[in-house]
Amino acid sequence: MQNLTPNSPGFDGYPSFSGDGEQIVFVSGRDGGLDLYLMNADGTNVRRLTNDHAIDLFPSFSPTSNQIAFVSNRDNPKSDPKSTIFDVYLLDLDPNGAAGKIRRITHGEGQHGDTQFSYDGKWLIFASEAGGINDEQPLVPATQLYGEIYACRISDGTTIRLTDNKWEEGMASWGAPGEPFGNFGETR
Repeated sequence: MQNLTPNSPGFDGYPSFSGDGEQIVFVSGRDGGLDLYLMNADGTNVRRLTNDHAIDLFPSFSPTSNQIAFVSNRDNPKSDPKSTIFDVYLLDLDPNGAAGKIRRITHGEGQHGDTQFSYDGKWLIFASEAGGINDEQPLVPATQLYGEIYACRISDGTTIRLTDNKWEEGMASWGAPGEPFGNFGETR
C-alpha cells in the first residue's frame, strides 16, 4: 500500500479509478470545501475539478474515462446539513482530463447516492428514495437515506426503477455480460 495524498491538509477519500486505470478521481477537503479532484494513478498531477460552494461526494469514473458521476447539493447548498438533499450529476471530461459541462441527472425526488456506471458507460445506476420509503421504516431503528435502485440511460435520461421491496438498497454494481458475479461464480 502507498499513501497517494501524504501532504494533504484535509480529508481525501472516495477514490474511483478511470476505465484505463491511469487516473483516480476522489473527494478532498484540502481547500476548505468538499470538491472533486483528479490525479494520476501514482498520485502525481493532482488537479481540482470542482470549485464552488457545494458538497460533492462519491464520484465514480465511467469505463470510457470521459465522465464522472457524483452526488452533490449544488442546487440546494443552503439546506439544513442534517437533511441536505443530494442529487446525481455527470461531469464531462475533455481528452486532457479538464472539467467540462456538469449535467444534473436527478431532480430532488428524495435522497440519491451510490452511483455506478454500466460496463459500457451507457447507463448510470444509483440508489434513490424517489419512490418513497417503503415499509422498512417500522422494521429498523432508523431508515437509511436511500430506498431502491434506479438506472438512467445517459443518452436520453430515461430512468427505470430496478428494485421495489421493503429493504433499503445501496451500492449497486454492474458487470459485463458473462462476468462472474461476486464470489459465487454466477454470471449475469
